[in-house]
Amino acid sequence: AHLMLYAYESAREELTLAEQIGRIRLAWACQLALARVAAALGDEGAHKKSEGRARELADRLGDGLGESGLTFNLERNQGRGFD
Repeated sequence: AHLMLYAYESAREELTLAEQIGRIRLAWACQLALARVAAALGDEGAHKKSEGRARELADRLGDGLGESGLTFNLERNQGRGFD
């Protein structure tokens, strides 16, 4: 449990930095990590909250890529965290 809490705190710190510097892709990865750790700790509320935020960020990533003609595939790009 101690390692999970450490992973959670690390992901929170990285998320804060990602949001401060506007790195959507990094923020998305951090939200996925937070969702996974919350699920492993049995915190369903935090799991759903982080997963929802990750989905919102993924939508933003997809919208930005759509304008460039590129696509964003959640399943191939670590989106396996979404159940």
